Amino acid sequence: ATNVGDLLQILQTGGTAIFNGTINSQGTIATPSALWVQGNAEFNGDIGDGFGLLALRVDGTSNYGLGATLARTLAFQEYLGQVFVNGDLTMSSDMGGALGFIRFDGGLDRGTVLGAPPNLTINTSGNTIFNSAVGSIRRLGTITTDAPGMTQILANMDSGALRFLDPVLVGGLVTLGSAGNTTEVLFDQTVTDDGVAGADGLTVNGASRTFNGDITNIDLTLPAEAGSTTFLNANFNGGSALFQNMTVLGGGGLPSRTITGTGDVEFTGGLQGGNRSLTINTPGTTTFGGDISGIATLTTDAAGMTVTAPGLTTIQAGSVNINDPLTLNGALTLTGTTLVNFASTIGGGGFDLTVNSPDTTFSGAVTGVGTLTTDAAGTTTIGADISGGTLNFNDALTLVVNAIMTGTTAVNFGSTIAGGGNDLTVNS
Repeated sequence: ATNVGDLLQILQTGGTAIFNGTINSQGTIATPSALWVQGNAEFNGDIGDGFGLLALRVDGTSNYGLGATLARTLAFQEYLGQVFVNGDLTMSSDMGGALGFIRFDGGLDRGTVLGAPPNLTINTSGNTIFNSAVGSIRRLGTITTDAPGMTQILANMDSGALRFLDPVLVGGLVTLGSAGNTTEVLFDQTVTDDGVAGADGLTVNGASRTFNGDITNIDLTLPAEAGSTTFLNANFNGGSALFQNMTVLGGGGLPSRTITGTGDVEFTGGLQGGNRSLTINTPGTTTFGGDISGIATLTTDAAGMTVTAPGLTTIQAGSVNINDPLTLNGALTLTGTTLVNFASTIGGGGFDLTVNSPDTTFSGAVTGVGTLTTDAAGTTTIGADISGGTLNFNDALTLVVNAIMTGTTAVNFGSTIAGGGNDLTVNS
């Protein structure tokens, strides 16, 4: 065992300071001791299992052996060099606040001991700071930060699982996890930028990706990965938001989600609503590329445009409000159990569009559809000209403007037409 008195500085020019037993402070509660290793350090026993050190700083490489399960200080822990962890380890700061940080400046990796990857738990009400890559040499098992404090991520992190229970700040362009290797990435509280000038972006890989707090002021990318799911239990307000794997709207009793972006928004891996509403606001392009179901109300704002990708064949929701121009890149069946409202134009691209709803509205011109079909239930309101290959209106039709219907193959009216004093021209 080593008891550190006052301030102990160990100078190393080419070797390593090896601690084979426990390390505790020899100071009093009023004047605890700190340890500063000016070189490399190997810790094979617990730190602070009794009266903890005031602080710990290692300038060189730090290696935590199998016998080290605890690194506890009253204030900060500062690792300037690479840190290697060989067995399950808990790092903690009792003080928290501005002096309670735990910082990794030189990288963090699994050690060379064989066996299951070790887990690392970091507990502090101060900041946990990752300034350099994590898992770039060998991945740890699960890295967990506790709920108090804040985690700052300024470099890529790869691990078997990443669980951030405190708010997360992202600095720069950061990638977390890796496809096929990471089982879970959890953000239990908010995710936002670090406030430093420059682009901030977060890419998250893994089988399960969960956001329980709002995401703000960053670009977000969730890459496609076979069998993976993103659980969106909060709102997004930032740059671009690219959900490229299956996305599930969850989060207790919260009835809706809002995605507000200054850039593009994508849901290209499928979307399950859990009977929650989704509103998308962006001046960029909104892309739906996977089937959508279980949405209470799906709404896009008037700015920008909405496009479908070939992976999308069906949208099922209570209400659908597409307020910006819509471009089809594949055949689409759209079902709204309450209503379907197209507030702007539709570019069909030669693809079929089927709309099933008791209340369907076309307020903008429809051009280039292959076959346009409405179901027999309810009413379709026509507020602009419509053209395509075949037009099949199987429900009652109401005109609110003078309209021209052009079908290069056929135009079929399966129910009544209420003109409201407006002209109807049919070309077919």
